[in-house]
Amino acid sequence: AWSFGLLAGSGIAAGAAAASVGVRVQFPVVAAAAMVALAVATPFLLPATGAALETARFVLPRGKLALPALLMFCAFFVEAATISWAAVFLTGPVGTSSALAAGGVAAFSLAMALVRLVGDRLLERWGIEGLALRSGALSCGGIVLALATRSPAPALVGFACVGAGSAPIIPALFRLGGTVPGVSSGAGIAAVAT
Repeated sequence: AWSFGLLAGSGIAAGAAAASVGVRVQFPVVAAAAMVALAVATPFLLPATGAALETARFVLPRGKLALPALLMFCAFFVEAATISWAAVFLTGPVGTSSALAAGGVAAFSLAMALVRLVGDRLLERWGIEGLALRSGALSCGGIVLALATRSPAPALVGFACVGAGSAPIIPALFRLGGTVPGVSSGAGIAAVAT
């Protein structure tokens, strides 16, 4: 759902930029729409239990959780860098319009959303090691494609490759963290998230 939310947000930004709608109009309209959506969705949220609140904590990754935590850091770093800098790269060195620049994040988030729908099947097929290697290679290849060509179409394809590469590994690492023997699932997930 996070990926589809990012896709919706980047699509709204791209549409607003293409229509020359400034942030002084766009931001209040989006905020009002988000408040309406929140008001509609709130009654359908599951209530938190006391047990869930008591087990939530900050956990440092160590032992068998150290490598998954390091991989999670790398995956989140690549994801955040792409979200934060794709549009800057496209408007700067590539020289595209702001509407097309917002398309960099849209391409990233669309690929991420679509691949997340099949991520569990990819994990079952390749295992965590094979998935990590393929995810890393696809993400790195996408970054190289975007940076080396400095051209709009290859850059958009590159950012989509980064999204597709990041998509399956992050949930797989959360799953791995929650299934380490001798560590509670909550502590394991918290450790790789930390």
